[in-house]
Amino acid sequence: MTMRSRFHRLNGRIAGAAGATLIAARLVGTAWGQQGSPPANPTAPGTPSAEAAREKAREKIDAARETQQEARQSTQDAREEARQRLGLPGDRVIVTFAGQIIERKGIADLIRAWAMLAERLRTEGELVVIGDDLEGEGAYRVAMENLASQVGCPARFVGFQKNVAEWLLASDVAAVP
Repeated sequence: MTMRSRFHRLNGRIAGAAGATLIAARLVGTAWGQQGSPPANPTAPGTPSAEAAREKAREKIDAARETQQEARQSTQDAREEARQRLGLPGDRVIVTFAGQIIERKGIADLIRAWAMLAERLRTEGELVVIGDDLEGEGAYRVAMENLASQVGCPARFVGFQKNVAEWLLASDVAAVP
């Protein structure tokens, strides 16, 4: 089985660059055979020479790098498609918070921090807040929307979303204040 088909087979279970990194680790780990580690004496009878083992490892590493680059491109394409579906701009850095909008989650801190960013950074990015205030029946969310307006933070509050994974895929940064 080629490394490319090995990647495509695993890609359904492991997404993006993280999957490519895992695959790279597996490929490098098998450079000396199925044991996953070099033999105790690489020049002992019945084992490949040290140079042959190094060359095989180099080939596996190069193939893993190529696979990782393909995964990055695949992830970037998926991110662009998700942004189009969600109506997010493709030319901005999307920072996303996903969770309950309650005081202990730090939304107020995130909004105030966003407002303190340099003007250039604020205009190059967009803050997306996913979630609702279930405890206060929406009162805290309204308070956070008002705070964002007061401090000049153009946060996009999108409420409860069933497709949080798609929103995170479309994002460049996941904020966990």
